Amino acid sequence: MNMTGVAQTLVANRKEENITELDVLLKSLNIKHIYSYDDEWDLDKLKTEAEERYQELLRLDYTEFSKMFGINILKPEDIYISNNGIILVEEIVNSQSKELDRLKLMFEKHIIKERDSNPLNMLNAVLEKIAEKEEITVKRFPNKFSVGDVRDVDGRILFLLDMNMGDNSQDNDVVINTILEISKSRPNNHDIAVVYSHEKLEMYNQHDTKVRYVDAYLEKNKPELGIDNETIKHLLPFQLWAISKGEVDGRLLDLITTTLEKAAFGYSLHDYLKAKHNLTQKATLELIKLPEETFEVLYKDAFVEGEIFLDILERTHQSILNKVEYDLTKDNSSLIENLLTVSISKNKRISEEIKSLGIKKFRMENTKKKTDPVIFKGLSEYGLINYSINLNYSDIMTGDLFVFNTFNPDIKKYGILVTTDCDLPVRPKGNEIKESNRNAKAVTLLLCDSIAYSETNEEFKKAMEDEDVLWPIYHENQHLLLIPDTKSELLTTDSRILDLCSLNKDGSANLLINEDIIKNYKTYYFNDYYKNNLNIWMNKVFEISNYIPQEMVVKEGAVAATDSNQLISLMAGLKYSIKLNYEDKKFEVQRIGRLETRRTLQLIQTKVNHMSRIGLTSVPGA
Repeated sequence: MNMTGVAQTLVANRKEENITELDVLLKSLNIKHIYSYDDEWDLDKLKTEAEERYQELLRLDYTEFSKMFGINILKPEDIYISNNGIILVEEIVNSQSKELDRLKLMFEKHIIKERDSNPLNMLNAVLEKIAEKEEITVKRFPNKFSVGDVRDVDGRILFLLDMNMGDNSQDNDVVINTILEISKSRPNNHDIAVVYSHEKLEMYNQHDTKVRYVDAYLEKNKPELGIDNETIKHLLPFQLWAISKGEVDGRLLDLITTTLEKAAFGYSLHDYLKAKHNLTQKATLELIKLPEETFEVLYKDAFVEGEIFLDILERTHQSILNKVEYDLTKDNSSLIENLLTVSISKNKRISEEIKSLGIKKFRMENTKKKTDPVIFKGLSEYGLINYSINLNYSDIMTGDLFVFNTFNPDIKKYGILVTTDCDLPVRPKGNEIKESNRNAKAVTLLLCDSIAYSETNEEFKKAMEDEDVLWPIYHENQHLLLIPDTKSELLTTDSRILDLCSLNKDGSANLLINEDIIKNYKTYYFNDYYKNNLNIWMNKVFEISNYIPQEMVVKEGAVAATDSNQLISLMAGLKYSIKLNYEDKKFEVQRIGRLETRRTLQLIQTKVNHMSRIGLTSVPGA
């Protein structure tokens, strides 16, 4: 069997060289060219070495060959070999006898595999198969990357890079420098580079090791990149992906496919995050450029609307961000399209994983990762909740999340403020600044039960199956799953109790407050509201006449001080549906943060949907 015939047999028979999946991925990523850089790229030399190894194996004694590859020779085969005086592997491979068909096939398989064990031969076989369809241009370079190689090349390129290009020292690692040159010479082409090297590649295993790898490179080489090193240190790792030549035996196609899929996702994230970084800087610069007169107008807007100046500044910054992002997307729509396309290409593997695990187990495994600081770095809990509103003394708004201490010390309830947002701002009546108040004197909260996260908690696992749950919520140093009661119970209470939660950084409903906070950090309207409404009510909270008519108190006679305190606490709980702690001078409610707007609207819509079908029970309040 000649060399070409062997190669054709190898391609046809080996399952790992089913290239369909890789073809589909290359097409979905719109790859037009594959450029491989390796100092060992010499096809004539590779073919010569492969042929020499092939002939060497053919000349081996068949018993030695069998032991080398663990091939068991059956008794009929052994008899035939002995009777015909066969000694060499070549004689078995060239035999036309049916008695040796099985053995011949096994010998050929191992000969081909051993002959093509050179990682570049394996890669070359894959590249030749890709090039056969004439849809992708394949080029091999025995030298380092040069800008001239890609000048005037249209279409997306997949680069396969050797690490040190002939130098065994990692001090001459050319990967990062090559990636930077590619990005600089071919902006907005969304090229992808994957390392294919014999070198130690442990630095490519995890994102954190990639960050350290990049940091060491930047420290040593100090390249001029036009962007701060801290940003580059965390952006570049998204572009670092590698296949070790020492691990490709029989798995090259699968490794190329899976690594390319990850690399494409990483590169798309890199481009997106870099664009986000740039537009945030640009939007902040545009905000800085605004004249004082603009801020004066903005401040007056905030005053009239009953907002603090910080609120309108944040909205103005967001408006500029939206404008800059719109301009960026309009002029370079491929940035978003590329990210979305790559994201969709991951769906097949995720769906296969779900089929293997089942959606319940898959969801639990993913839930577990959201509490892993190595993966999420403490970010996941901030996706649903803005925990900074207490630090800003922000007025209560729809979506604010509260926790209540109930009359059972072992049970806490959570509540989400669902009163319409337009009824919550404190504003004056009429055309003058007086009698400032809000439309909603009584506010409504959607109640939630909570379950603390635990890998072994079956109740938690079962609750996670409900699409309405809120996860993760971070409170009191633990991750909580909140289960909104969207089918029945609501809590109604006096809005002034919740106002108390906005007057300290802890979010507690303290009745003993620091009035300087109101003067310095709350709006002009709120100051008026506090003076003529909230403060008066706060003083009445501890008066028994606030709960029992004065004439009844006088008629029944004086109540002992201790009994009076207990009675006030009891009556306040009945009136406001929230427990009053008389000794600590506070209501047992605390604001945790503010639920993300879209999620709040979903819960309200779900609640309204259930109300329209089955009605609801409302806990009476003020």
